[in-house]
Amino acid sequence: MLDWMALLPAFGVGNVTGIIATHFLKRRADGLKRRAATDLATYRRRSTILISTTLAALIRSNRCENDRNELAELIQNLGAGEHRDDFLDPGVGRAWARLIDKSAECGWKRLAGTITELDIDAYSRIRQDWERAAKKSFGPLPELTVRPSMRRTARREDSFFEEAA
Repeated sequence: MLDWMALLPAFGVGNVTGIIATHFLKRRADGLKRRAATDLATYRRRSTILISTTLAALIRSNRCENDRNELAELIQNLGAGEHRDDFLDPGVGRAWARLIDKSAECGWKRLAGTITELDIDAYSRIRQDWERAAKKSFGPLPELTVRPSMRRTARREDSFFEEAA
């Protein structure tokens, strides 16, 4: 451990303060970079893509590339609180939680045939808020062109894109 008091006479209080501040700022910046990288990986996960693309297509336009029973199971899981705490950035996490809640609500309405244009507009705004928070946190969002199926495969979730490419 470095004896900071021994450095005071040699470098002066200002220099030592600067060294300490630089050290803590660098640690904070490194932590923010790791958090952004982790959140970007979460953004690319199969479950996140299912919610933000496949379920979004069902809610917004009634397009369904998957079995509606499987989507109903996903919606039920969202309503039970699954996938809620996935992002490390607090702003992205709050926006994601709102998107999860609205996805569950609007997903059930779409499946029941009771969704309105007002519901879809509110859902779209919440989804855009989440995308804006994600962009602010970890930069431009990569295009998610792969549409995952509802069924899990034997491969690991975090290698989905590497193997699908």
